[in-house]
Amino acid sequence: MMLRRIPLLLALLAILALAIVACACWGQPRVAAEIQGKLLAPPVGGSGAVAWLERRSDGDLLMALGSRRELLRSSLLSGLAVADGTTFTTLVDAEGGPPRLASVEFGSGVAKHLATLSAPATQIVAGADWVCWLSTRPSALPAAPFVVAGGPVTAIWAMSRRDNRPRVVTQLSASGGVDLLGAVADRLYWAERYGQSTRLRRQGITAGEPETLVTEPGARSAVLLGDRLAWTAPSQETANPGQCCAVKVRPLAGGEATAIADWLAPDAVLLHSGGGLYAQERDALWRLGERRGDQRVLYRSSYGGRDPVAVGGVEYLVERDGKKARLIKRGLTWTGKLRVLVGP
Repeated sequence: MMLRRIPLLLALLAILALAIVACACWGQPRVAAEIQGKLLAPPVGGSGAVAWLERRSDGDLLMALGSRRELLRSSLLSGLAVADGTTFTTLVDAEGGPPRLASVEFGSGVAKHLATLSAPATQIVAGADWVCWLSTRPSALPAAPFVVAGGPVTAIWAMSRRDNRPRVVTQLSASGGVDLLGAVADRLYWAERYGQSTRLRRQGITAGEPETLVTEPGARSAVLLGDRLAWTAPSQETANPGQCCAVKVRPLAGGEATAIADWLAPDAVLLHSGGGLYAQERDALWRLGERRGDQRVLYRSSYGGRDPVAVGGVEYLVERDGKKARLIKRGLTWTGKLRVLVGP
């Protein structure tokens, strides 16, 4: 009788050991991938997929988490976005020629040429209907309103995923750079740094002129939250507003901005995943609520993660140690922590 119970006891001991290991590792950051070359584009994600660009001695690579780690190799890759299980990037072949916008399926790794471009994309955002990107030219394109002639020009392009025909949405003379935030209801949103301030702007993809929604002093972080816009702003509670930052939100349809958090580091980066809003500082990750006082610390760390992105309840960020870099992951939600524990 006792001999028959030995396999059951061994199984119970194995389950107990696994449970102890799981409890010890629960909520702890894990290494998702070692970055072998120079990081060209930080991780981006969508629909549970994460990808990045890196440069090695034999060419540029489009890399992704999962069974197909290397998706694409080319002599030059730039710009990266993920949407609906597809990555979008621009490439230049070894034999030369104009840059091309291409899509690569995560599952099959099959690359598809979408359009020929006038200049490589430096940044890409993609959704169900549109692919939009930035490119920089040394001087203005023809018929470029709102642009100072002769200076470097950032052009925002858009292409419908139905016809693959690129068109210029607008052209900007932003001296400090432009960050594309995404598109909602055929309107494109971006953060534009000009001088000592950041402007949050939008424009219809098919028609219209740029509209400034918010202007804040300094370099600011911003994200789209469905039908709302969130951004960092000078603190409203400290004697020196530059020492900390607040987080404000406002509906895209219009209305007053509401402060939902304060006392964050002035260079905090906002993240959005699974309906939650997060703020990444150099040594802490905060989950923000709908009003002031609801913010709470999820993690405190000192390993200096950078370039954060949130996908499916998991935060991915790059840890650099000299010339080496690796991709770290940590859960933001219970399901995210489970994915970190058992997933790739």
